[in-house]
Amino acid sequence: MFIKRFAHYSFRITLFVAFFILFLPSVVRSDLSTELITTIPQNRIDIPSVIFIQTSTNTYVILATTTDQKCQLMNVTINGSILWQQKYSGAKNERAANVVQTKDDGYLLAGSTAKNDVHYHCLIIKSNETGVEQWRKIYPSPGEEKATAMIATTDNRYAIVGYTRSNGSINYDVLLIIVDHKGNELIRKTYGTGHLLEKALSIIQTADGGFALVGYTESEEYRGYDFG
Repeated sequence: MFIKRFAHYSFRITLFVAFFILFLPSVVRSDLSTELITTIPQNRIDIPSVIFIQTSTNTYVILATTTDQKCQLMNVTINGSILWQQKYSGAKNERAANVVQTKDDGYLLAGSTAKNDVHYHCLIIKSNETGVEQWRKIYPSPGEEKATAMIATTDNRYAIVGYTRSNGSINYDVLLIIVDHKGNELIRKTYGTGHLLEKALSIIQTADGGFALVGYTESEEYRGYDFG
């Protein structure tokens, strides 16, 4: 039963992404018997970085990377009406990774920023309840680092995961950064062999206060990628 449900949703997601690529950003709501599709008139966006969350006011926030490499946050109703939208100007290239709603009803965005296409660094942007930027933090490193996901923790901190090549390794290692509610870096950890590609894609907090990360690693035996 679980496998069938997974296959069903995988198929819907594929169709949904194809709709984004071919047309304009859309909101799809489905209760398995009826479906509402709303097209949002908007500039084209970079599909792989679209993040979609429900807010405390039962509206929806969409985080995306625009085609000119800027992070954009948009708040819409279930019918697709735009309540507000904000595009954040920073370095030449910035890519969105994830967004969470904060306790003050604002938003915290995670992503990556670079003055050129070579060295990216992890970035977070704090906004108020209407998406207006309040502050931003960039976490510099000797080499390239990119954020892929972020969660709010039970102790009012934020855990950011991604991948790094900043510790002298020849390939990417898994990166974990813990920051407080003001964006100050508290903990930084890397995990990996240094010579095989390893990237974290998602994170959850476990019952004992730790974290579980999921991603993929290069297989030395098969010269491919393993899921782990």
